[in-house]
Amino acid sequence: MAQSQILEQNQLRRVIIEADKEKMKQRKELENLVQQRDFLDNFQKKLNDEIVLLYEKLKIQSSALSKGEMQYQDRIEDIRVLKLEIKKLRSEKALLQTETRNIAKLKAEVFYLQKEYLRETTKVKVLEEELESPMNVHRWRKLAAADPTSFELITKTQTLQKRLIAKTEEVVEKELLLQQTKKLYEEVKEMLRRAPGPEVLMNLRKFKEALRYKTREAKALASELNMYHSQINEYKLEIERLNKEIQDLKKKFYSKIQRKNNNKIIPIDIKKNIGNIKRTGGGFKFDLQNPHHEESEEMYSLTEQVVNSNNNLVTV
Repeated sequence: MAQSQILEQNQLRRVIIEADKEKMKQRKELENLVQQRDFLDNFQKKLNDEIVLLYEKLKIQSSALSKGEMQYQDRIEDIRVLKLEIKKLRSEKALLQTETRNIAKLKAEVFYLQKEYLRETTKVKVLEEELESPMNVHRWRKLAAADPTSFELITKTQTLQKRLIAKTEEVVEKELLLQQTKKLYEEVKEMLRRAPGPEVLMNLRKFKEALRYKTREAKALASELNMYHSQINEYKLEIERLNKEIQDLKKKFYSKIQRKNNNKIIPIDIKKNIGNIKRTGGGFKFDLQNPHHEESEEMYSLTEQVVNSNNNLVTV
């Protein structure tokens, strides 16, 4: 009886020793889990810092895009002003051309009216002179041939008067033509003075070149702006995907830790373990299996996935 109690005490002592060893082992595993938790916390902080850095880069890109968009709007405004200036110059050109065509018609009409006016004025003047000094006293009856010299003189006088009227009309026409030519010369001179000179044409050419250059620059800025927008959208999608992957990995990791902790809390049936302990001749226990090997591999695989996700985020 005493010997059996001694054996039972020895067995219980060995069980207690094994329980202490298991306790130390679990404590080491707990320390390892705490270290892994700290490692993952530091890793998460690094990821957060890198995400903040990426957001800062995105802000810088957004500010650059906003500046480029403002410059693009300025170029569009310059193009609009230049187009208005060109439109104004074209309207002035069309107005001047219309006025030039109308001036030619009006000049011809004025010349014709002045010619008619001078012709009628000359006729009135000749008739007034004839009334003041009549040459044919008896104009109401035919002259006889008794005084042929007077008749010839009257006929010659009338012929000369007709020639004088014709020459006067010619002189008036020449004077009108000369006045019209002078007036046309002055108008052409004024038009040439008002017409755009070589400096204006040079400025217009410069404006056109500047407009062409600004248009090309605006198109380049627009294409670059679209490219930046597409890159930002790609970055946002990549960040969302990586954040989702990180959250999934965290959930898997924490669920794995929780399952492991739940498995560790299972009570130990001392009497059952006593019968299942393998012994050798010296009473020592051999435990050839490593129950935590598979869990360590799973923890390593999860850590490796988190590191790969971090590398992908840094690459983006």
